[in-house]
Amino acid sequence: MAEPELFPFIIDRPYGRVEVVMEVYGSGDDMIAGIYQLRGKVNLRPKRWLRVVRAHVKRLERIAKESGCRELRVAGRFWGRVLPDYEPYDGVPNGLRKVLI
Repeated sequence: MAEPELFPFIIDRPYGRVEVVMEVYGSGDDMIAGIYQLRGKVNLRPKRWLRVVRAHVKRLERIAKESGCRELRVAGRFWGRVLPDYEPYDGVPNGLRKVLI
């Protein structure tokens, strides 16, 4: 398999700044996007933080889908409570994925 392509960008809002690196690997109908790296801080109360993070993940899903990816994957920290519509996948600690229909 070819090396994944990395796409870094910054989400900068009044309530915080987050650096994101997305990766895309595979080719043709088999492309998969992943959140390769995520760091920063969002200074909001817990319920608002949850809504904001979910909204930004929806945007990442849309970007991945429009780029031709069939799924979005996250791993590392356990994101299951934040992303309840994601399902586990094997081979990566705390790996979660969502098929982008």
